[in-house]
Amino acid sequence: MLILPSIFFILSEIYLFFNTSWLWLLILLFFVYFGIKAKAKNEFKHFFILIVPTLFFVLNFYLYRVIDFDFPFNQIHLLILTGIFWSFLQIYSQKNRESYAFQIIPLVTAGLMAFIFFHADFLEHFLIKEVVFFIGIMILLEGERKIFSIFKDLKKNQTIINESEIKLTEIFSPTDFISKPMVFSFMASVVLIELAWILNFLPINFLSLAGIWLSAFFLIRESIILFHKKLFSWKIFLPELGIISFLIFIIMITATWGIY
Repeated sequence: MLILPSIFFILSEIYLFFNTSWLWLLILLFFVYFGIKAKAKNEFKHFFILIVPTLFFVLNFYLYRVIDFDFPFNQIHLLILTGIFWSFLQIYSQKNRESYAFQIIPLVTAGLMAFIFFHADFLEHFLIKEVVFFIGIMILLEGERKIFSIFKDLKKNQTIINESEIKLTEIFSPTDFISKPMVFSFMASVVLIELAWILNFLPINFLSLAGIWLSAFFLIRESIILFHKKLFSWKIFLPELGIISFLIFIIMITATWGIY
């Protein structure tokens, strides 16, 4: 299992050595995707599931093109990424095991996307950035739509027939939304990309904008998951809405307002 992380670290060093070339970024992308796929259990070998951790690493390596990582911070960052890559290999190689990592990975990835999007010049290549951002959101939401279809609540789906304790699993599980259309993900992506466009006009720093957008992403993502699982309830959703609204309020009143 340590062979793949070692190759990952070597490729990362080569990527830095060649001044963060696009060619080596593409090579890293393919290595991460197929490396995780090689170790992943069969139920996780779906494009939208595996592309999410791949997107996480691509965004981290893209940071080297927008932020100057001096030595030794670049080496520390690469070591951390190598450790995360090893962790992903462990997570995706576990059969039918629902981990909090599947909740955290999309949020961290969305945060990186928002950071890069709002950090960039608002007017430079705006349409291209919007399209790429939209595709990234779709990947995250579709990835979650696929990953949570795997984890079925066995206690709810299994029934005991007579006294022989023969257990049957329902054909249509409440959490099985592979069969659901991707309209939820598409509409949510449209709303989130429009929100990002509107936030660009607020005269506050990019970190605050990214925090506001990420809060909205979390809220929309949670509501979609609840709808998919047929568990949506205002008793569950309203407290989350209140907490997120309060968080956005705190971000806005503590942000430094000014033209950047």
